[in-house]
Amino acid sequence: MRFVKYMKKRRWIIALIVLVMFITIIVGYRVGVKNGFDEKIADNKTTNEKSYCKIDSDCVPDLCCHAKGCVNKENAPNCREIMCTMECREGTLDCGYGKCECINNKCVAVFKNE
Repeated sequence: MRFVKYMKKRRWIIALIVLVMFITIIVGYRVGVKNGFDEKIADNKTTNEKSYCKIDSDCVPDLCCHAKGCVNKENAPNCREIMCTMECREGTLDCGYGKCECINNKCVAVFKNE
């Protein structure tokens, strides 16, 4: 009788471990897919209507992570559930390598020459 109780308890523990692993894999996959596809933009984010601006504060990065371009605030990506790496990539707006500015009514990325 004790053995049967032990086996039932063991099954529940194994089932719980499998469930936690499954949830971890699904959440990790979602984060990875979002980050991986974030740089592969389906449409061109640099068209005139998406990059139109009047002042510098109208402009924001066009990607959540490691952006290389800028768009106006109305076309900013939704970055609420995005997790980015903490690395500073050269050639991006990361870590002060560049910033968004409004030049000739168009949002552009301006990079520092170091």
